[in-house]
Amino acid sequence: MEAVVSETSIKSISLTVLLALSSGLLGAVFTDYRQQTFDMKKEKMATIKKLFGHRFVLYESTCAPPAAKIIFNAAISESYLIFNDSEEVRKHLEDLIDNPDAQNPAWIELYESMMKDIGIKYTNRVVLDRPIRKGC
Repeated sequence: MEAVVSETSIKSISLTVLLALSSGLLGAVFTDYRQQTFDMKKEKMATIKKLFGHRFVLYESTCAPPAAKIIFNAAISESYLIFNDSEEVRKHLEDLIDNPDAQNPAWIELYESMMKDIGIKYTNRVVLDRPIRKGC
C-alpha cells in the first residue's frame, strides 16, 4: 500500500518549515541587536560612573591619589570611543580639550549630555558641580 501525499499537504509542510526557520532567524537577529544595545548602554554607564565618581580629581589635582587620576583620565579617553555616536557629548569633550579647567561649565554639560544619551533624567546641577570630597 502506497501512501498518497497530496500536493497541498507538501505545500503546507513546506510553508510550516519555512515559517519556523524565518521565525528563528528573526528572533536571533532581534536578540543580537538588543544584546548589543544593552552592552553599549552598560559600557556608557560604566564610563559615566568612573567620570562622576572621580571628578574630585579636577578640584584636588595636587593631592588626589594617583590611581584616581589614572581612572579619571582613562574614562575621559574612553569617552571618545564609547560616546562616538553622540554629537553633543563629542562637542563637550572637544570644548574640554581647549579648556580642561575645573571651572569650565562644559564639565557639567558633559555629565548631563552623557546621562541624557543613555536615558538618565538627572537635573541636580548643584551635585554635579560640587564633588563631596573637598580638600586634601
